[in-house]
Amino acid sequence: MADDLLRLNPSTLLSNEAGGCRRCIDALIRDVGSQPGVSSADIARAGDDSEVISVRFDGETTSAEQLGGIAREAGAALDAQFGHFSLPVGGGAHANAAERIVDRLREEPGVSQAVVGADGHSFVEYERHKTDEARLRAAIRTLGVEFESSAPPAAQAWPRGDAASEGARPAAPETSHDAHEGKEHAPGDHDHAHGGIFGERTELIFAVLAGIMLGAGWLTEKSVQGLLPLACYVIAYGFGGFFTLKEALDNLRHRRFEIDTLMLVAAVGAATLGQWAEGALLLFLFSLGHSLEHYAMGRARRAIEALAELAPETATVRRAAATKDVPVAELQIGDVILVRPNERIAADGVVIVGESSVNQAPVTGESVPVDKTAAADPDLDFAKASAEQRVYAGTINGAGALDVRVARQASETTLARVVKMVAEAEGQRSPTQHFTDRFEKIFVPAVLVGVALLMLSWMVVDEPFSASFYRAMACWWRRAPARSPSPSPAPC
Repeated sequence: MADDLLRLNPSTLLSNEAGGCRRCIDALIRDVGSQPGVSSADIARAGDDSEVISVRFDGETTSAEQLGGIAREAGAALDAQFGHFSLPVGGGAHANAAERIVDRLREEPGVSQAVVGADGHSFVEYERHKTDEARLRAAIRTLGVEFESSAPPAAQAWPRGDAASEGARPAAPETSHDAHEGKEHAPGDHDHAHGGIFGERTELIFAVLAGIMLGAGWLTEKSVQGLLPLACYVIAYGFGGFFTLKEALDNLRHRRFEIDTLMLVAAVGAATLGQWAEGALLLFLFSLGHSLEHYAMGRARRAIEALAELAPETATVRRAAATKDVPVAELQIGDVILVRPNERIAADGVVIVGESSVNQAPVTGESVPVDKTAAADPDLDFAKASAEQRVYAGTINGAGALDVRVARQASETTLARVVKMVAEAEGQRSPTQHFTDRFEKIFVPAVLVGVALLMLSWMVVDEPFSASFYRAMACWWRRAPARSPSPSPAPC
């Protein structure tokens, strides 16, 4: 039996927006793989490191032309059924803000996938006959979110994963065409990301100050009588609870009960019981963990932005005897760009004129510059070019000038793929995190309801309201995580 090979490029079978959707590509693979004579169909890497659908088939049963036609029809059907778009959310999005956006999108009929990446991009797949892009944009804006006017092409990526919350395999969807001007903040973002009193580290500094005041209160309590220890604890409450209160209020505005609310009420309960030190310790530990999480997310976002900024924004295109500076996003395959000495290279391509050495460390990690020479054939395919003839976007040219024929668009360069993989890794969440999120949505309201019922027990038990209130606060305090041991209150 003959075993022929057919390679299909997903970007030619699907629209620009859908070309990077893993679910759509998987559907194409299933359609082609189910045809008579096809022995296997899967994702593979082409010689230029791009992703293709590799199909092995029996040439006596079917033909490459037939399979190609089936794949094109399947791609057209998917484009007609599903729409995709990417939105750059202003200010990035930490976990809670991202979760709110995803939950709001899932409430809309027809949304099959929704995810917000660590780089602040939201990715949405929807069924065209049930909703449209304008309606989904409006839904996100109900949370107070607006969108940045643009984003570097390299930063646009469809995340990996098969779950609806995790998105799809990355390729290069274009950013939605009518993103609004200006830059707003995503809901729940904090001053630590937008320049508070102490800049981006405001929340972390507040947590440290809460710890200092907690320590001062504990020390003065041992040697000083009066209001000084209490004043230290109250100040620790203020620093430790400031950002927690902000986020809790924002969650309550969106009818969400999360761990922030539980921590605040537990701290209030501790103060009510006279356990100011324990309440301050609770807020200090929680705010410290919160601020470190947000600080880490901010560093991840800045790392992604720094990677995306390695490629220059413009390139000098050589056309006949003239040269012209054009935005990198407008470069087309086959354009010839001029790379001057010590400039960053704007696109992946093949050297057709000139010799130089190129520092490829930003992309490949090579510690020594690589010598580049012109290819004898100016139309040489990028996949067939040698290492001495290939250059990559974001790398730094040496002392010589080069003419480079563009082989990949800005969203398909090696640098863009590196950025996409980093964004994927930062945006993925473990099964344990997903379980914790689901558990939290049940646990927090359940505890709130339980405590409220305990506070009303005086209505059915012969005891004063103060006793019922004390019991409710004691039970609440026992259920608050991350606390230090305290004297045992009355039993629940």
